[in-house]
Amino acid sequence: MSTADDTSERHGAVLAELAEIGMVIARSLRDEVEAAETPEAKARAVAAFPKIARAVRQTLALETRFRRDAAKDAVEEHERVNREMVSHVRRRKAQVRMWMQRAICEETPDDIEIAEERLYDLYERLDDEVLDEDFALAPFRAVITHLHRELGLSPPTFGEAADRPPQPAYHSSA
Repeated sequence: MSTADDTSERHGAVLAELAEIGMVIARSLRDEVEAAETPEAKARAVAAFPKIARAVRQTLALETRFRRDAAKDAVEEHERVNREMVSHVRRRKAQVRMWMQRAICEETPDDIEIAEERLYDLYERLDDEVLDEDFALAPFRAVITHLHRELGLSPPTFGEAADRPPQPAYHSSA
């Protein structure tokens, strides 16, 4: 649990306690009004009640606001994580595509039809694979080895650079 979660939990507990204390005081004032023997005693208890009632209402409103803010923060965090995962998957897909295109072309330099079939199969698999969590989270070498096997290519040979997947070159339109 993060510090922010701890703080929110603590604030929620304090607000709940304050609301309960306010309700205890409000009930006590009610009892005073009912038990008042003089009009002055009754008037004092009645006069104090609006302040206590307002404090309880504000405390409950603040509790509601904290819960709403916490829910909003949770949704925003979930969306942020999703955006990061989508970005990671896009990068991974581009890296794998670059590696595999090179591997296919190197392994079938003289047979364009087989190369095209393998490339088509690669693109289909990449479209399917991006939905698989293993694709995004598995080590790059494992993904490449798996695709080599799936596409009928010889096992890949990794050098030092294989620990760092190729970076796609994005061309800007400017």
